[in-house]
Amino acid sequence: MHAFHNKHLNRAAKLFERAVKLTASEPVFKIQLAAVLTELGEYTRSNELLHSVLKQHESKQSVCYFFIANNEVYLGHFYQAEKHVRIYLELEPQGQFAEEAQELLELFEDEPFIDGENEADSEQFLDEHERAWLMLRNGSIEEAVLLLEAIVEKHPGSWAAQTHLAEALFRLGKEEAAFAHCYAVLEQDEGNLLAVCNLALFYLELGMLIKLTITETCLNK
Repeated sequence: MHAFHNKHLNRAAKLFERAVKLTASEPVFKIQLAAVLTELGEYTRSNELLHSVLKQHESKQSVCYFFIANNEVYLGHFYQAEKHVRIYLELEPQGQFAEEAQELLELFEDEPFIDGENEADSEQFLDEHERAWLMLRNGSIEEAVLLLEAIVEKHPGSWAAQTHLAEALFRLGKEEAAFAHCYAVLEQDEGNLLAVCNLALFYLELGMLIKLTITETCLNK
């Protein structure tokens, strides 16, 4: 914990790995290791540990649902994030992270991920969006654009898909189209966090510091 608090994350991870091996039945060390892995950007591995804790100690470690939700946000799996944060609030409405969980839930309530669709269509949409997101992260940008364009055509109200498409277009050098998508989202959903963050990154990449300052002001609001 000392190494973790001092931002010596790799050392903290190694020590927690050792603790987990020595006390395999103790869930706290697994949760602490998962927290370090999140800081290191290893969100999938962090979630694997948290799910293993829930499998054995669900009734006593419901906080894992909140940590999983945060990891799913970083992974771009917003539907899964919303599902897990709701479970956490149901189990611990006055829990340690209840306030943070409620703030996260409010963000999801502004995003009509799968509103008005049947379960089969919803699952297909989520699978396609997650596949597109993974393409984007793995460098398959052109493939991601094609899939995201198809998603947006079918689900124009999915702001997350719109902003991921904007990111993909920007990375292909299609800056004008990328900006257009972000501003289109903001026209319909003023203050959309993903769109504002995208704009800030785009302006930074293009060296437009004045525009970046304006965008930061919007983000602070």
